[in-house]
Amino acid sequence: MSQVPASDVVVQSEFAIEVSEDGTTWTDISGYANSVKPDGGERDTGALYTFDGDTAVVTAGKRKPQTIEMDIVYTEGANDITAMLQGWYENKTLVYLRYAPKGMTTGNWQFQGQGYVVSPIQPEGDATSSDAVLVTVKFVVSAMVQSVQA
Repeated sequence: MSQVPASDVVVQSEFAIEVSEDGTTWTDISGYANSVKPDGGERDTGALYTFDGDTAVVTAGKRKPQTIEMDIVYTEGANDITAMLQGWYENKTLVYLRYAPKGMTTGNWQFQGQGYVVSPIQPEGDATSSDAVLVTVKFVVSAMVQSVQA
């Protein structure tokens, strides 16, 4: 088997991340985001044994919700991203989240879901660090759907 061509490799620093209240007008938060970590979405399964045979009859059920965790730069402007996310958290606003590993360009893959911000936007600090302050924000969605950007 040959090595993957360098032109096919997706570089992590090209990620684009956007959020929206209506799924039409998107706010690019790529300049604030430091990481994105999807988790969950596993499909439930069932197993049933019969009197005949040595193995189970396995069935597939529904998928579990997904949690998308992001680290973003903490800022304190009245109209900035952290204030918007905190408002969505406090008001239980149903929002859209999408991200694209190769950037928001026609033909690239994107992952999109609708759900809620489920964590407060609260910074933590370290007196020995000169790094920018990050906050972790968690979105819970029913599913992140993969599609090609139009």
